[in-house]
Amino acid sequence: MTSPAPLFALATAAVAALTLSACASTDAGAPSASAAAVQCQGLASAEGLRVVNTGAATAADGGFRVPMKVEDRIGRRVDATCVFAGGQPRWASALPAGLTTR
Repeated sequence: MTSPAPLFALATAAVAALTLSACASTDAGAPSASAAAVQCQGLASAEGLRVVNTGAATAADGGFRVPMKVEDRIGRRVDATCVFAGGQPRWASALPAGLTTR
């Protein structure tokens, strides 16, 4: 009668190999949704806006779209969408005129 230990070791090694191959097949250079959100928060901050809320990033436009609610220096809140693609964050559309930034 054979011991179950060699079969268990073989099964464990097979599972480990499958897990590692799945991890290795992902594109390590691609930005993640959380990285896109961080970059978009940085864009808002650089423009003198305070981030009130950041929604879930969704894949779009070759990168991610991040819905945000931002506040200007005098407390006006607006909804804005940031696009993070090509390694650069940008606003999906122009921010409202008269928004007090910096």
